[in-house]
Amino acid sequence: MTEHEKDTLAIYKLLYDAYKESHKKSYELLHEGLESALNHLPEDAVIYMLMEEVKEHRNMS
Repeated sequence: MTEHEKDTLAIYKLLYDAYKESHKKSYELLHEGLESALNHLPEDAVIYMLMEEVKEHRNMS
């Protein structure tokens, strides 16, 4: 892993932790939704579903 990749990963972890603390209810809902999806679908299908949601969000912006 390059230094740039390590830095990027560290930033993602920091943003994740900050969001988890500052938006507790939203994070809990997200966590529950992902847990439910992972209990019913293969992990790859859940990742695909998330990617589609991100693409849809980008098109709305």
